[in-house]
Amino acid sequence: MALGGLLWMSTSIQAQNWLTSGNPVSGAFYLGANGSSTVPLLLKTVANQPIDLWTGNTFRMRLNQRITYPTLNGFSGIPADGFALISPTSNVLSNVPYGPFSRLHLADGTLDGEYFGYRPWQRNGITFTGNDDQGYIGEKYGSRM
Repeated sequence: MALGGLLWMSTSIQAQNWLTSGNPVSGAFYLGANGSSTVPLLLKTVANQPIDLWTGNTFRMRLNQRITYPTLNGFSGIPADGFALISPTSNVLSNVPYGPFSRLHLADGTLDGEYFGYRPWQRNGITFTGNDDQGYIGEKYGSRM
């Protein structure tokens, strides 16, 4: 049994394959890394598109592309590059501004259009929305936006 256990531990196990059909990606297809890898794990889009993560066929997270929201709570030209949204549903994506309000946005998944208290300096922090409420914890940016 010990020999069988050692042999089993020395085998390579692959948890997931990268599906290349239908993906217009150029270059080598690569997903994942192991201890002997000479390159970092790389998850990216070359086109200016967000990265959405799903589990159990349900939306869980969005990482914004380079984007500026046209308006948010009466303010215009709101930069939202790289802002991240974590939510149990994609409901917040169906409300203006159709994405996260700050560097990290935690949304309950219901009634997530609570942008009424938003101010343009609320960038590098955490926004909480849900239950008709909005909260923000983070730095207050001055006029150097």
